[in-house]
Amino acid sequence: MTGRALVIFLAAGSVACVSSGPRPLRPAAEEVVDASARLAWTAALQAVTDQGLPIRLSDPENRTIETDLVDVAEYRQEAMQYPYAERIVRFRILVTVDSESDDARVLFFGMYSPFQTGLSNARRNEREIPRDHPAMRLIRDMASQVRKTIEGG
Repeated sequence: MTGRALVIFLAAGSVACVSSGPRPLRPAAEEVVDASARLAWTAALQAVTDQGLPIRLSDPENRTIETDLVDVAEYRQEAMQYPYAERIVRFRILVTVDSESDDARVLFFGMYSPFQTGLSNARRNEREIPRDHPAMRLIRDMASQVRKTIEGG
């Protein structure tokens, strides 16, 4: 590949990266509970508020809950060792009906934007939090609380 062709190739690749849409995110945790989707959504909302997380979106019709961006170090002391950009997280919870039963499926997402650029908005830069991220503890606590609430424990 000539020098000019290499420059064109690299430029095209960088434009493709910048113009691509948000990446699909996998849930950090999920619970299938023997309850209606409405009851599971209510339990999830309670789990979020019990953690003291600020709610940005609470939509019972679409069964979606989303928090504001938070510094996870305010909730988990071990997060202080992380760079500030990696500590700022957003949680999203979606409740659906399980495709194989009438049970509710509660999906927990944790997102952060470790690479801040001025080229696009924060949502485009969001990534799943790593499995060893301190925010995972909050997700596990919320998932556990939803299960306990539904099961009456």
